[in-house]
Amino acid sequence: MKKVRVKKEFFESTEVILRNHRGIIRHIGILEDTMNEIKEYKSRGIKSISTDGVRVSLFPGDSIGKQVVKVSEMLERVQREIDDEKKYISLIEKGMSNLTDQEKEIVEMRYFDNIPDSKIALYTNYERSNIFRKRVAAVRKLAVVIYGIKCLES
Repeated sequence: MKKVRVKKEFFESTEVILRNHRGIIRHIGILEDTMNEIKEYKSRGIKSISTDGVRVSLFPGDSIGKQVVKVSEMLERVQREIDDEKKYISLIEKGMSNLTDQEKEIVEMRYFDNIPDSKIALYTNYERSNIFRKRVAAVRKLAVVIYGIKCLES
């Protein structure tokens, strides 16, 4: 089977996304809580809020803090951020479904659980160099799912 060649910056970016996988999931939860709070403001007729989140106003653009944001704009911004974060989680899940069971296990241990290759090798009874090769191949596959053909070396 031909080895997939991925540009270095896309490989490294994929590793960052994988390392932050759990953090992204937590952040989505925080954003969804924020969205519920903003919807609560909107349901009470509040039109704008200061960026410190303390003072609110029934009138849009009222000077109530150093910076005022309309509740409707906040809803749009937070929803866009939730959608962006969920896109990455969805792409990771899609990419993981294309990996072998062994590749999935290695990626999960290395990036989600932060276990070094040497300990993964002890756990799986494979040589560390074999774990490294399998991990790199799996990350390349994931990079293609996340970034598409633009990440491939020509």
